[in-house]
Amino acid sequence: MLALIGLTWAMAMMAMTVGGVRAARHRAYAAADLAALAAASHSADGPHAACGLAARIARGSGGRLRSCVLHGRVSEVTVSSGLTSVPALRNLTATARARAGPEQLPIPTTMQLSDS
Repeated sequence: MLALIGLTWAMAMMAMTVGGVRAARHRAYAAADLAALAAASHSADGPHAACGLAARIARGSGGRLRSCVLHGRVSEVTVSSGLTSVPALRNLTATARARAGPEQLPIPTTMQLSDS
């Protein structure tokens, strides 16, 4: 009976750990997406202002901005999120990258067909 209780406890702890890791991963991806969109939409204000806004958005979404780079109107951000729900794993982080900006239209090409 004691072994069954121990097994049940171990399975419950494993399920909580997996759930915490998945939640941190999803939080990091959501924060990265939102931060990249914010930085790209404010790229005209300059990299300092755009990345500052991205940092505030990431922090408000439960993450931490690790890097922010602007290439013209395209932003690339990296956000990390800690595992806060599992006390034993508080020092682990989930990291996500996101890129946002205007859609690049394909360069029109002309093709010539020759009758042979």
